Amino acid sequence: MTKIENIKVKITKMTESSGNMQFFVRMQRTDVSGRDSLSGMLEYQSFQTKHVPLETCLSHAWFAASFLARFVGLTSMEEVILENILPEEKEILIKSYHLHF
Repeated sequence: MTKIENIKVKITKMTESSGNMQFFVRMQRTDVSGRDSLSGMLEYQSFQTKHVPLETCLSHAWFAASFLARFVGLTSMEEVILENILPEEKEILIKSYHLHF
């Protein structure tokens, strides 16, 4: 499968003022910038810790990201960009299930 250029797959962690963490699984076009960068972003799924444990959110985000990674032609999950993810969260991610490609 040929890789689709100018697309990054990301998992981005954000924290609400209440302390709940949210993990956004998204694709980001790299050929746009400035104001257009928002229109170049596809929010695929998000998971939050309000009612679900952290480990569950992370494992769901990793599995969802594997669908996007396979779709754009990435060769491994190591190519998924992790933003604001702590080392202990990264360990949970990489031990989680994902599609193999």
